[in-house]
Amino acid sequence: MAKNKKPKRLTEKFWYGYFGAFHILKGSVLPKINEFQKIKDIKENSYDIDLKLALQVYMESIVSDMAKILGLTYSDQTGLREIKKHLHSKKLVHFIPQIEKIETKYKSTISKIKENRNRIIFHLDFHKNPYYKMKRSKDETKRMFEMPDNLIPLMFKDKMDYDNFNKKMQGQLVSNQKRNQRYAPIDLNKDLPLFKEIIEKLEKIFLQILILVNKPK
Repeated sequence: MAKNKKPKRLTEKFWYGYFGAFHILKGSVLPKINEFQKIKDIKENSYDIDLKLALQVYMESIVSDMAKILGLTYSDQTGLREIKKHLHSKKLVHFIPQIEKIETKYKSTISKIKENRNRIIFHLDFHKNPYYKMKRSKDETKRMFEMPDNLIPLMFKDKMDYDNFNKKMQGQLVSNQKRNQRYAPIDLNKDLPLFKEIIEKLEKIFLQILILVNKPK
């Protein structure tokens, strides 16, 4: 009677599948990031409706792809949380601190991606964490209420009145916690280099893992 073939280890199957998915997502998000970064001076162009719509589409798609890469929902079968489940063998356990280092270093950015993905981009959460309670960054709030000097007298008593209005809006709309800020193009533009860093560091780790997985015992 012929012996049954020994099944492939789950870790090997997982890493091939995960790296394939990661490579597809990387190929999707990096061109979008590069195109977004080509747009010069988002602030000056903020009144161009077509440009605003294009930036919004790019922004939501980039945040969505990054959420998939990071595995930020419990339905995702890839991502940082799932990766660590497959790193407990003697051969791979030393990668866990490397993954945790990424989680720690980019904690606020990862949280912001997750909150925007969950509460606005994929769902409008009205209950547990309502989307309308999300606030803005200081830069975005300043941009929203910025006004040319020649228009200030038409809307306000004087410059002091305008400055007081801005201060009031900052107090009402700004959150100092990054995770509670809605993404706006001006904010995303600042975070894109961090997105690239995360992707680059994950890719290095995955390549090292694949080399070890393929290495004969």
